[in-house]
Amino acid sequence: MKKLLIATLAFTFLTGASWLDLEVDHSVELNQKIDLIATDGAPYVLPAGTKLRFVESMKLVLNAWLYIFEQESCTDLGRSTELELLAHTTEEYEYGVELDDNCMVNVFLVTQDLYKEPIVTKSL
Repeated sequence: MKKLLIATLAFTFLTGASWLDLEVDHSVELNQKIDLIATDGAPYVLPAGTKLRFVESMKLVLNAWLYIFEQESCTDLGRSTELELLAHTTEEYEYGVELDDNCMVNVFLVTQDLYKEPIVTKSL
């Protein structure tokens, strides 16, 4: 039983098993691909493994949260997307994503999903 508890705690520490475990100004990587359509009509793809920096999170009205990330290597400065709803690849929840023209990735969540596995993993 102790080994299972230790393994679970280690996994949580290394992977950031919930959105609440993310730390501001730390690097993270997308653990799933994000496919969007830019406002110019062309595809805007963030592949799994894309490096981001967690900027901040803030509570919005009622039951919603905004998590803001900055792309560490942005080649699409000036391009943006509308807000799109996507499904997490392994957890049963949806999240909204919007990309700003200044390479910021905005992720919108409902409060109940803050305890679920995020779409990013802490970089070591």
